[in-house]
Amino acid sequence: MAPWVLVGLAALVGLAVRGAAGLLVGAVVGIALASILGFFVRKAQGGLLPSKVRRELIVNLLTGWPNVISEAFPGLEGDALFKAIEQVIEGVARRAVSLAPSNSEVWSAPVVARALEAAAAEEPSQEMKAFYFVVSQEIARGWYGPQ
Repeated sequence: MAPWVLVGLAALVGLAVRGAAGLLVGAVVGIALASILGFFVRKAQGGLLPSKVRRELIVNLLTGWPNVISEAFPGLEGDALFKAIEQVIEGVARRAVSLAPSNSEVWSAPVVARALEAAAAEEPSQEMKAFYFVVSQEIARGWYGPQ
């Protein structure tokens, strides 16, 4: 989703420079700029979740829930395990973005909970369902719990 402030500013500049036609052109340019900016921000972060947040969540999962992790990702260890967990978490993040009613609510507890529930519901493996459950527990404790 495009940041509407950038789109609005580009549309206003277009309006000031070229009138009504400039408003439309400015809005299109604003959407394009916002999309390009979003692409580069996601590339810099390594995904939708900032890399620091994602890394901290994965470390907490690996140290707090080693049995669940080893059952959900059998045979993986080291970097391969870290990357596999990272991909699953990024999938949940993409789902949260699609479920959120607005940009400001993407990382709200209800939206993240619905994203995790939806991901778990589509998962046939009981081990992965348990993994999604511990992810929800770790997120609730780490992101929304008492600080």
